[in-house]
Amino acid sequence: MYKKAAAALLIAAMALTLFAGCKNKKGNEPSTSDVSSSSVTDTSAATTAAPSSTAATTAVPTTEATTTAAPTTEATTTAAPTTEAPATEAPTEAPTAPPATEAPTEPPTKAQLSAGEIGSSIASRSSLFGETVNQTSSSMGLGYFRISDSMVADSAYYKATSAVADELLVVKLAPGASADTVMSCFRSRQAYQEDVYSDYVPSEVPKIENAVMYTSGDYCVFCVCEDADAVESILDNLIG
Repeated sequence: MYKKAAAALLIAAMALTLFAGCKNKKGNEPSTSDVSSSSVTDTSAATTAAPSSTAATTAVPTTEATTTAAPTTEATTTAAPTTEAPATEAPTEAPTAPPATEAPTEPPTKAQLSAGEIGSSIASRSSLFGETVNQTSSSMGLGYFRISDSMVADSAYYKATSAVADELLVVKLAPGASADTVMSCFRSRQAYQEDVYSDYVPSEVPKIENAVMYTSGDYCVFCVCEDADAVESILDNLIG
């Protein structure tokens, strides 16, 4: 590159010299010494000027800007400590409840007994009768005694075979019914049976004459049996 520049300058200098020579021919021709000195001067000038191109062609070093990235500042998030409420442990054992007080169990009151309950308490004791008495239609029994249904709230009738006079009738009176009326019906039944058995089976008459006719509260009981005292004792415990 430098050689090309020097050659260009040399060519330019020679061109100037020729141009000056032509001019001197038209005017005063310079002396040989002037031409020589001028040529030498121009040549040295041209030669001296050559190094300037070197300076011109010196590339300026490029300065690269160093980009320093600003350090990224990460916000440090500090989580607030969680405060856990202390757990309250449940008691391992439930408090003992006070023992339940049970109401005393009482036997049924006399007012709660049905005619059937009273009748079965007597009829179930076979030793009280000459034959086993069996429960039969209460309507039939009331018919034998001529007792109106309107006077009766509840009733139970037990009878043996016709070979014996043993029988049992339990009546629970209806509201407003008279116990005296029922007892009168009992006595009528007793008289009737004495007449029948005096001719049929006279040995049964003493039992009929000693028949139990018992009343207490709303209950009226008629019983022909072998042991009247035992039956009255049972009735006293049940409804007396």
